[in-house]
Amino acid sequence: MISALFVVLLTFLQSQDPISGTWSGTLTPNGAASGVQVTFVLKFDGKTALTGTFTGLPNPGNVKTGTFDSKTGKLKLQLGKTNEPSVLLILDGIVAKGVARGQVSGEMSGEFKLEKKVL
Repeated sequence: MISALFVVLLTFLQSQDPISGTWSGTLTPNGAASGVQVTFVLKFDGKTALTGTFTGLPNPGNVKTGTFDSKTGKLKLQLGKTNEPSVLLILDGIVAKGVARGQVSGEMSGEFKLEKKVL
């Protein structure tokens, strides 16, 4: 009974926060046959701000500035190396049904696709 209640509570909390959690996928440079595998751990403040970290690129990094509009699904992440202030990549896209897709700009131009890990 307790485990069933936990699953219901967890499902409710996830529906209230479609962003917080682990996301995995690819950043694919323009003209490349395949992308770079990346993993993000994101935290949504429930309003518009996102924070988080990522791995998979040559250097691990964090979200310097992140925003998410829960009404439109619009996502924007400005990324840089850990312990350095510079923004090196910008991910600009849409989140729908646990999948984020969009454009990458900055030191690399291309596309990204990330899928939220389901617990």
